[in-house]
Amino acid sequence: MKVSKTAFGEKNVQTSKHYGNLGRLYQSMGDFRRAETNHLRAIAIKEELLGRDDYEVALSIGHLASLYNYDLGEPDKAEALYKRSIAIGLRLFGPAYSGLEYDYRGLVKIYQETMRVDLYQEWTQRLRQWTDLRDRAAKETEAQEKKELEVAQAMAPGQVLVQPPGQPGQVQSYGQAQAAAQAQAAAQAQAQAQAQAQPQAQPQAPAQPGAAPAQPEDALAQAAAAAAAVNGQNENVGGAQLMNQIQQDQPMLHNRIFRVAKLRVCFVKSAAFYLGEAAGANATPRPIGVLLKDLEAADNEGSGEEPAGRQGPPV
Repeated sequence: MKVSKTAFGEKNVQTSKHYGNLGRLYQSMGDFRRAETNHLRAIAIKEELLGRDDYEVALSIGHLASLYNYDLGEPDKAEALYKRSIAIGLRLFGPAYSGLEYDYRGLVKIYQETMRVDLYQEWTQRLRQWTDLRDRAAKETEAQEKKELEVAQAMAPGQVLVQPPGQPGQVQSYGQAQAAAQAQAAAQAQAQAQAQAQPQAQPQAPAQPGAAPAQPEDALAQAAAAAAAVNGQNENVGGAQLMNQIQQDQPMLHNRIFRVAKLRVCFVKSAAFYLGEAAGANATPRPIGVLLKDLEAADNEGSGEEPAGRQGPPV
C-alpha cells in the first residue's frame, strides 16, 4: 500500500485494490471493523474514478456485502449491496455471469434467516435458473470442443491449417501445403534435368599428319570433352553447355575461354593446345592419355594442392 501510494497516489485504481485486499485480510483475521473501513475506502475511490456502475465497484460491493452478511450480522446493509452488485453484473455480463452465484446465495441466506419465505423462494428460483444457464453453457462449450476435436482427428496426424505463401486469405492444410511444395520442387528438378540433357559434343581423334587443321569449333568441342573426362559427369555437362555458349558468341570466343581459365586451369591448357596457341601450328598432337595426365598435374598446380613426389611449397 505504501509503495502504491508513493507511485500512484491515494486516488488510483491500483491503490483502491490494495484497500480491498487489506479489507479481506482483516476480515479473515477477525478484525471486522478495520475490514469494513478498508472496503468502504476501496469503493469510494473506485466510484470516484470509474463511476458507480463499473465492474470493479461491483466487486468491492460484493466483498463488503459478504462482510455484513457472514461476519457483522447486518443483513439489511448486505441485502442492499447484494442487489446493487447483481444489477451491475446483469447489465455488464448477462444472466449467466459466474459472479452472480455469490450474490444469489448471499440473498438466499439472508431471506432464510429472516424468515421471509416469499423472497427466499424467489431468489432460490433465480439461483436455480442461473445454475441451469451455467449447465447449458457448459454443455454447449463441451459440444463445441468435441466438434473441434473431431475435425482435428479427421485430419492427418500433425496436420494444421496454414496460409499458402503469396495467397492472402487462402487457407489449406499442412499436408496440402507440403504436397504443393513437393510438386513444385519436382517440377523444378525435371526442368533442370531437361536443361542438362542437351546433346553433348563427342571428342574427336587427334588429326593425323597432313590432315586439314581442325576448325575452332571442333577444337573447342575436344577441349570441353577432355575437361569433362577429368572432372566427372557434372563438369562434362558444364563443359558442353559452355561450348554451346561459346559457339553462339564467336566474337567473344577467346575472352570467354580465358575467363573460364581462372576457374579451371586444365580447361584452358587443353583449349590452348588444340587451338595451337601454345604448341604451334605444326606441332604433332600428343596422345589423349598423356594429355590428360599433364592436365591433371596442371590442375593440381593451379589449385594449390601438393602433387605426389613434389617437395617444398606448391608453385
